[in-house]
Amino acid sequence: MVLKNDEEARRVMQEILERRALRKEIKAKQMENDRRLKSLESLHAYLTGNPESAGARSIPEILEKILRESRQPLHAKILVEAVRRFPGFEETAHQTVTGALIRLTNQGKRFKRVAPNTYGVLEEK
Repeated sequence: MVLKNDEEARRVMQEILERRALRKEIKAKQMENDRRLKSLESLHAYLTGNPESAGARSIPEILEKILRESRQPLHAKILVEAVRRFPGFEETAHQTVTGALIRLTNQGKRFKRVAPNTYGVLEEK
């Protein structure tokens, strides 16, 4: 004998599965849209000669550019705000930027930590 609650539970589970599938489809479309948008923004920056974004394709590249132009170490909070000024990086999470800084600093690449949450660029040898 099937209880009403069992039927309702199956119906709800089916809707959960449908919603998860829809969410997965939307995320895939959003990722493709984000890639296309970033590509178009880079092309626009190149065509207009916008030095603010030309040539910067990754967070480490942007961070290095910011630090070299500032000619001094900067706090992570300032670096995050500066990264977000680049087209295509406006929604970059604080953890994404600090994670890149920490990872590359620990690997001895590109950046050095000069004070708590303050980073500079490594000088080329």
